[in-house]
Amino acid sequence: MIHSEKLIDAMHEGKLDLHCVEVSIFQKFEGGLSLKGYGVLKVNQVGTIYLEFICREASQIPLQNFYSAFPEDPFDSAQKLYLEAVTLDGDSIFAEEFSLKISAFNQRPPFKLPIFLHEVYFLYPTEYHKNTENYLYFELLEKAQIPANKMNSTSSTYGEESSFWNEAEIAIGDAKVAVIDKKDRIMVVANGIFDEDDLYKALLFYLGLSSGAMPQPYCLIRRIKENTAFT
Repeated sequence: MIHSEKLIDAMHEGKLDLHCVEVSIFQKFEGGLSLKGYGVLKVNQVGTIYLEFICREASQIPLQNFYSAFPEDPFDSAQKLYLEAVTLDGDSIFAEEFSLKISAFNQRPPFKLPIFLHEVYFLYPTEYHKNTENYLYFELLEKAQIPANKMNSTSSTYGEESSFWNEAEIAIGDAKVAVIDKKDRIMVVANGIFDEDDLYKALLFYLGLSSGAMPQPYCLIRRIKENTAFT
């Protein structure tokens, strides 16, 4: 099972290097693109998640002058691309609503293809929402200009203890939200009874409005039924 804290730190530090032994990329309509192979999931210098994909099997790649683009019509939901992968440890990874281009020189496998992803999903039994109805967690690099109302203490390796006003506790309906400033990142944690999508959008709007910047979370953990989804 993927250890979420280590994975988050690797993404934050730009050191994500997750090997996938099986990768399948496809469209869900008859005659749609189908690619199979393996690859490595990484994060570039600006925090974008991408897959270094090695294609071993391919079908339904039309011949074009220079390249073939998928989806051909990005506004047609029926042409949406899906990705399913399995890591070395046997964890399942999912992604969707991305795009790719295959050059005329890569009509036949094997070939290498970089695939940039908006987000990826990891599903596994939850360890975060014990004793709570719902759980939501995300991190971002943008600073949140929200007044702190809670003090936290930290201890150094030399035994020295420091205290900081670095946390804002907010109540939104039946949800308890904590916005924590970790200096190099902002952590947002929500527990209680709420709709994950609605609260996530509301928090992004609130954080953006308070800071004057568009928040761009690089990881998201939320409860989906009996599983936790990490994106």
